[in-house]
Amino acid sequence: MPVKQPGYPGAQAASYHQLMHDRVVELQEDEPVSLTLAYFDYGDPGTVAFIKAFAPFALVRLIRPITSEFAATPSSREVRDYRDYLADEAQELRNRASRVSEFTNICDLAPFLLPSTNFASRRHHKLISLLFGRLGTAQDVSQLLRLASNNFERHHPRVKPLTSNHSCYSDKHLFFCSPGGDRHGYFSPPRKGARTDLRARRTQPFRRELRARSPL
Repeated sequence: MPVKQPGYPGAQAASYHQLMHDRVVELQEDEPVSLTLAYFDYGDPGTVAFIKAFAPFALVRLIRPITSEFAATPSSREVRDYRDYLADEAQELRNRASRVSEFTNICDLAPFLLPSTNFASRRHHKLISLLFGRLGTAQDVSQLLRLASNNFERHHPRVKPLTSNHSCYSDKHLFFCSPGGDRHGYFSPPRKGARTDLRARRTQPFRRELRARSPL
């Protein structure tokens, strides 16, 4: 967090991304990782751009900024109190991340784990945007996630492809199935000769299966 000069330099988000990447690649593949970010709001476009750079994969929380008076001549007590405040905010973010993981670190389908760039649904995009903005401050994280999941499934109920015995989500263009042994949200360095597999089927087969299942 910038302290001496207010504002976020344009390259700061990218440097944090690199720091995160360098740390994650050193961990074991199944090591749980949560990214939390406490930030100051300087009320400028730089703050908006900085926070947007961490959407939707970080848990963000607005914190009390350092005032110019405090930065100029802080007393020992003020420094101690603010240090304790930062420690409390960091712990609060960790607690919230733990509750979020109960809905994401699972061996099952979850709307929060759908790839937002590939799942063609405005409702899903709004859902992820809502959660990104509220999870850091919501009074009840678990209730917020349950309500969001239930609302999503009312508009995107699970479907079952004819070629599978397992239900999945669909945006009416592709099927998004559980990754099976390739756990959700786990970082795996690319293997030689490996290719990306979205485990999805194209639009036309989806429409044929809808007709096949329709009583009309």
